Amino acid sequence: MTNLQIHDTFEVEEKSELTTVVKDDIQVETELNRIWSQSEKTRYIIAICADINLTDEDIISLKGKNWLTDQVMDSYIGAIAEAETDKVMRIPTSTMTAIVEGSCLQNMT
Repeated sequence: MTNLQIHDTFEVEEKSELTTVVKDDIQVETELNRIWSQSEKTRYIIAICADINLTDEDIISLKGKNWLTDQVMDSYIGAIAEAETDKVMRIPTSTMTAIVEGSCLQNMT
């Protein structure tokens, strides 16, 4: 099981921090279907995985043949890196894109 935390922001009215809520597979599937069927993206943080905030927009990218967001990719790589701390080096996708495109070298000169 990965280090995925699903947060119910509606249950946390008086606190500014998100609280971890443990859910079973049926609840998770129900929540995914609710997110995938919503008509508008709210961009509220609804989950944290490997210290990456995931919004409903990120979760929607997991459905069908959509492009995955950078946050989804970073959280997945982060979860792998957490499990294999001595074998994996974690580089955020935005940094890796800059390296591949050479824009990081242009900024250094």
